Amino acid sequence: MKWTGYIKAKRDAAVKRYGADVAVKAWADPVFKAFTPANGQPFQVEGYATTDAVDLEKEVILPEGIDWQSYFAGNRTMFVDHEYDVLSAVGKCRSLKLTPKGLICTSVLIGGEGENRKRDWVEKLARLYTIGHSVVVQRIESGKPTKEEAARYPGAVMITRKSKLIEISYTPIPMNGECQAYAVADEAATMNQQPATATKARRKIVFLG
Repeated sequence: MKWTGYIKAKRDAAVKRYGADVAVKAWADPVFKAFTPANGQPFQVEGYATTDAVDLEKEVILPEGIDWQSYFAGNRTMFVDHEYDVLSAVGKCRSLKLTPKGLICTSVLIGGEGENRKRDWVEKLARLYTIGHSVVVQRIESGKPTKEEAARYPGAVMITRKSKLIEISYTPIPMNGECQAYAVADEAATMNQQPATATKARRKIVFLG
């Protein structure tokens, strides 16, 4: 399936579920931390949920305009590919960090290995740094780029300046055109007010096509 068909199918499902002007955006940057902190603790995944890059639909969702408190923070469930069934609810978001580049999501997987096939595949792909995140946001304020925005985001035809975070999924499907692992900046603002920890960048992966 081409990315246009994939995104349309996911958007249609999200609109049916949430009944609002929603955007489904997958960030192509693979996760840059995936590990088990200690024996008995859940597997942890960390990576960018979204950034301000121009995506394949030529839209930019400004991370600083995303409201993650009013809806998402009350549940924090992480799904697989925006499938809203019980087996696809495989994780919980522990924190969100706003950096100059974008929104970083730190999450843990629910359950143990062998209990859920979808959960196991997320862990396997995360260990290989070949899985990323996809967000569903409700557009609150969006429109054509201003002169300043057009200069900052060449090629963009829509800027979503304010939005509400609805859901985050694990996905290998790229939507955002950039694809490079980055270290986390110490100046990150976090959901739980804990300072971000700088991490070593892994490797650069380029998606073609």
